[in-house]
This record gives sequence, structure tokens and C-alpha cells, in this order.
Amino acid sequence: MANRNIQFTANTGTREFISFHKEMDLEEIKKTIGEEYPNLSEDVINGAILSCFSSIPPPRPRELFMDCLRRRLSF
Repeated sequence: MANRNIQFTANTGTREFISFHKEMDLEEIKKTIGEEYPNLSEDVINGAILSCFSSIPPPRPRELFMDCLRRRLSF
């Protein structure tokens, strides 16, 4: 999953949408989720990211995307 990025909105400077173009931003999501679910493997987290990426059409609202990840990882 190379070249992933989180887009910033022009008006607020907040990260409202996830669109994955820079690897470092994908790592930020992995780190956040890894801290919330320290007992899960990187493979499980990556699987949830791919699943949510596939199930939420662009533009992917950050909050919706993170909720999707948390639902998939809270089994």
C-alpha cells in the first residue's frame, strides 16, 4: 500500500478526508490504531485498512474511515 495520503481541507487545515497518497500518512493511521489496539498484529490492522479502503468510496471522510477501522478491529 505505497503512496498513501491524508488530504487536508483548504478552509480549515484539518484532516477531514483520507485519500492515501503518502506512505507517512498511512503510517500515522497505523500508529493511531496500533496504540488503540496494541494486541493486534500489523497484518490484522493492514487487513482492516484495506477492507475499509475498499468499502468506503472516495472522498473518504476521516471520521467514517476511522470508525470503520474500529468496528472491524473490535471483534
